[in-house]
Amino acid sequence: MAAACTGGGDGATLQTTVGPTLPPTTSTTVRSRLPGPLRIGVIVPRTGDAASFGPPLLAGIQLAAQDINAAGGVNDERIEVVEPRDEGKEPDAALELIRDGAVDAIIGPASSPDALAVAETVNQARIVTCSPTAGSIALTKFGNRYIFRTMPSDALEGAALAKVLSQSGLGSAAVVYPDDGYGQEIFKQLRDHLESGVVKLPFSAAYNPNGTVDSFNAIAGQLVAADPRMVVVIGLAESGGRMLSALRDAPGAGRVNRWYVSAAMRQPNLFEKVAPGRADGLQDVLGVSPVADPQLASFTSALKAVSRDASGAYAAYAYDCLNLIALAAQVAKSNDPKDFRDYLVEVSRAGVTCTTFASCAGNAAQRPPLNFDYEGVSGPVDLDDNGDISAARYELFGFDTSGRDVAKNVTFTAPP
Repeated sequence: MAAACTGGGDGATLQTTVGPTLPPTTSTTVRSRLPGPLRIGVIVPRTGDAASFGPPLLAGIQLAAQDINAAGGVNDERIEVVEPRDEGKEPDAALELIRDGAVDAIIGPASSPDALAVAETVNQARIVTCSPTAGSIALTKFGNRYIFRTMPSDALEGAALAKVLSQSGLGSAAVVYPDDGYGQEIFKQLRDHLESGVVKLPFSAAYNPNGTVDSFNAIAGQLVAADPRMVVVIGLAESGGRMLSALRDAPGAGRVNRWYVSAAMRQPNLFEKVAPGRADGLQDVLGVSPVADPQLASFTSALKAVSRDASGAYAAYAYDCLNLIALAAQVAKSNDPKDFRDYLVEVSRAGVTCTTFASCAGNAAQRPPLNFDYEGVSGPVDLDDNGDISAARYELFGFDTSGRDVAKNVTFTAPP
């Protein structure tokens, strides 16, 4: 698995491709927790293809720390943000913080493969870990202990696609998806969330992402013969683009009214995989992806004060990670992750709605305390029992004549 950054629209998201995962770490020697304030370790990309996402994530964390400390801190102490001493890879940096016993919680890693690589270790070390941008479905199985995330799981994307298909009025759809855990889960969610009787599925098929041209063409021929009004291609830019190309070139494909792709295919050069040299060749293609940019102007303005070049995308997810951790520790009246990890789900969904650390902590300080539901700047952050977002905001996107992805200014929540 490798991180891939999607296009230039305001709704751009950090996508993660799916393939062989990195070998997960198993165990490490962990020092006892240091006494004192709540300490937050920061693991964000600094080098490689995803390095550009590090600054906005860090800015979101820094802004949250400022707001929390301005409101009196956690358990009457200012929280501390701790970064690794080296510039190594994210899993190595996480292990450094864990071994030193230097932190009570970690925000990161950013990519799914890196989060998966350290998941078992942070669970064993009992360090609360919140990833702001890891979407892999595989991470869910680690999330009933110390792993949480504020970016929606890829599984919710299937529900988002189902909502768009159901509202199209076109009646029938064919779906192709990669024959792996990523594709199978998105398809399952899509199928399960389609409104009964509104959209029929006359054809669906799993494809081998590394398949031959002939195998792609065979699926394309079968799909076109089913005569669907819509086609959904789930996949990554490389293999999904090849599949989409085979489908659009198949005899009879002109009868398809609308084409949809998954969020991982939201890339400004997708046309090169589908129609090489034709930047304007995808104007009839639509897709759905998570909305990363917050709508709160006050958050955007405050973020710029922390880092002039930071954008709201990604920063909002990181900001919400830290607020959830801090509020859980405040309610637990303990900075020890073994005590406050049980409260992360509770503060995200149970009680009176509040939108800032100060207002939520104020509810907790009432006598008797008021249960509260933290609503984040990234949108709804209600966590399920696996530490996953239970519903998320999505937007419709398309492609312009230059081949770049563009938001269509249509947003909605999925599942319904």
